[in-house]
Amino acid sequence: QSMLMAPNSLKLFPLYILALLKQKAFRTGLSTRLDDRVYAMCQMKSQPLVHLMKMIHPNLYRIDKLIDESTIHVNDRVVPQPPLQKLSAEKLTREGAFLMDCGSV
Repeated sequence: QSMLMAPNSLKLFPLYILALLKQKAFRTGLSTRLDDRVYAMCQMKSQPLVHLMKMIHPNLYRIDKLIDESTIHVNDRVVPQPPLQKLSAEKLTREGAFLMDCGSV
């Protein structure tokens, strides 16, 4: 049995590399305009790490099935929080409503 031993900090490294290769700054084989590519590169260089990580690997929330288990209290009101979904086509359904938070407008 040959298993690659890697520290926990490197477990998601392949996922982030694949996500980076899908960004406009690094896409190949598609007709991406030069202006869009340069803008994406400048964004990547100037974004804080928190925003950059959301741009590379956004959060996906299912908002049609809110549960009371994960709620927060804001100004004496209970606000349900949608559960975080894995970024996978298997999680998407026609009947569901989803929100993707990629950190930008």
